Amino acid sequence: MSKPGPADAATQADAVIDTVAPAVDAVDAVAVQPLDAAPRQPRIVLAWGGAGGFGSSEQFMVDATGAATHEAVSTRGVATRKTGRVAKSTLAAVTATLQAHAVCSLRADPHYVPVPEEQHTTLAVDLSADLVCSVTLHTNEWQRTPDAKAIDEAIGTLMSRAALH
Repeated sequence: MSKPGPADAATQADAVIDTVAPAVDAVDAVAVQPLDAAPRQPRIVLAWGGAGGFGSSEQFMVDATGAATHEAVSTRGVATRKTGRVAKSTLAAVTATLQAHAVCSLRADPHYVPVPEEQHTTLAVDLSADLVCSVTLHTNEWQRTPDAKAIDEAIGTLMSRAALH
């Protein structure tokens, strides 16, 4: 009787691969993530905020699960972070307002003269296939037209209903 050699081991390995491969091929949607990778975060569907004068900033974000985050840095460099949740019905109402007021069509007025240290505020949305855009206006421009004002108020309502703590 002869001892099994390297060729026999290779044949056995091929047999195992031939047995396992069809089962693996049948599972075509397996997402493989390295063990040391950070967990995937839900996509942000709405972000509102910007940098102000004297080093201040403010950002409000809502992700696809309804989790809301408000982060701010004061002119004195004091950072705060609050979290909360947005109900689907509230986000749906804001989405309807954004669509009704053509948020993706808003443009900054090239003749607008900002007040000193007036910040830009950006609204970025990814709420549906036809509502994906980013609009940046000076803070006071959000009050200058009926559409921009309605959107500004809707975002304010959304932030107040997020029950941030």
